[in-house]
Amino acid sequence: MPSLENGKWQPIPGLPGAEMFPFIRKPDIVSCNSYLIRTPSELVVIDPGADAEQMARILDMVREEAGNGRSITFYLTHCHVDHCFQIASAYRDGTIGPIDLVVQQAGAEALRELDADLTQARIMGWTFPPSFLEVRYSSLLSKSSLTGELSLGTRMDVLPTEEGMTVNRQVVPLDGGEMEVFHTPGHSPDSVCYLVGKYLLSGDLLFAAEPGVAGQVGWDRDALVTSVRNALWLLRARDIELCCPGHGRPVDKKTAQAILESMLKRAGELGSIHTYDLDRVRFTSDYALDILMEANEAFTVLAGRLYYLSYYLEELEESEEARRCMEAIQADKIDELLASFHSFVEEFKEGRKVQLQVVLKAVQTIQSIERLFTGTHLEELMEASLLRKTSRLLVDFTNAIKGVEFQTDPVRSSLDDLVERTVEALASPPPPEDEILNAVGDDRAYLAALAKRIAHLPIYDDVSFAVGRGDANVLADEGRFIDALCSLLEEYVGVEARTISLEVRDGDKPVLLVSSERDVSMLSTEKRRAHRRRFELAGAKMWEEDEPASFVIEFERAGS
Repeated sequence: MPSLENGKWQPIPGLPGAEMFPFIRKPDIVSCNSYLIRTPSELVVIDPGADAEQMARILDMVREEAGNGRSITFYLTHCHVDHCFQIASAYRDGTIGPIDLVVQQAGAEALRELDADLTQARIMGWTFPPSFLEVRYSSLLSKSSLTGELSLGTRMDVLPTEEGMTVNRQVVPLDGGEMEVFHTPGHSPDSVCYLVGKYLLSGDLLFAAEPGVAGQVGWDRDALVTSVRNALWLLRARDIELCCPGHGRPVDKKTAQAILESMLKRAGELGSIHTYDLDRVRFTSDYALDILMEANEAFTVLAGRLYYLSYYLEELEESEEARRCMEAIQADKIDELLASFHSFVEEFKEGRKVQLQVVLKAVQTIQSIERLFTGTHLEELMEASLLRKTSRLLVDFTNAIKGVEFQTDPVRSSLDDLVERTVEALASPPPPEDEILNAVGDDRAYLAALAKRIAHLPIYDDVSFAVGRGDANVLADEGRFIDALCSLLEEYVGVEARTISLEVRDGDKPVLLVSSERDVSMLSTEKRRAHRRRFELAGAKMWEEDEPASFVIEFERAGS
């Protein structure tokens, strides 16, 4: 399998006499991979990035190559600040002369105008240094030049690809060969890919559909779909060994094709993504903190019940089923993922991370947890409501990041019935022994029934419910409301309440009043926010009353 070694000059296959020196970073958003291309007479730097230490190393190499008589040119795959922010430091360093920066037309104009939105500077909380205005720009894939000072000696054309589509191409001569530039907008209007020998430098194309990336200012779903198809055509039509992305490790041709094909399959859902601007970053950053706090609690409950179940199965000499229980959820790995996220949040609070980094770290954490759940048999071992709640947490967070509508199903419902169903579910006895006895002779059914009985934790056995009916019909998502009310009632169990009152009051805005002899007013701000969000998604509003101490849950009245 072809490979590209980090931090080392190595020949570029398909381009005789040329070498590449890659700076390959672990994936992050504060800087990107950089690729240096050296021929006998020139040095090309693609995406110098935004990391000061990385740029210092690049500048040392640039000065050395300039001292050896090579011309120096900087190129960008697109104008986002994580790919170019440190270029200003190169300009301030007078030992290598004026900086020539080559960018697609839209990106060149954005940098010249210090456009904080299109370059993502605003969303990152960064400010352009004034010296950006003094860099000499030349625009790719355009017959115009922004400065007239830099001639690339190139030719431009339009290539037919497939299904009537075309791609704009520019060919830049290099010693003994050439570098092809293909316009691949979508992630940003100025995005390009560079084909150098058998290496395709793809910028951010491979993850332009990812949550937290899709929808950023300048993102265009239709343009991205076209670019993905053109990139697939390019991978089929040309002898390409490696796809070298702007973030993360290079991947072989087959892997790159699989990623792009997956993007096309998911393209339909991308049309509803909202613009991911600074306001959405702030919202999803707060949402990430809330949702992962809930996830931590949910997974703790899941893991605790599975440990409990496994212990009793071992006592019953059902070792194989006990092992299966322990493998149903990789609790240690989930704990590790959540601990890593919380450490990341602490760095954010200390000013060492920006909000967008928190969001993308949360995306990474949730996706990793979802992968751990894939292929498990939890539905055979756990009660449906707990699994539904946990699954919904993951789905809701992903939808929040994408900016798509939450999956809700509001229907006309009797509020009395919803409350009674919730109470019946909480106060229900464990599965009957007959279910276990009837399964004798079918090992799998027997063990599943036994597991359900052992996994039942009667935390409400010492709690009585006082329910006051009010004959109110409301518009609500029934499943979400029951889950939200269960979560709120768990707060009372946590303070050892013995009686919980649930009173329905009819009116123009029907309400449910929840109270107890125990005070739960010490809930944290995060907890309150999480409860409010749950009820909002169920179709209700929640607030607190002081006298008497209670939670008020207000609904819209359902029409007849």
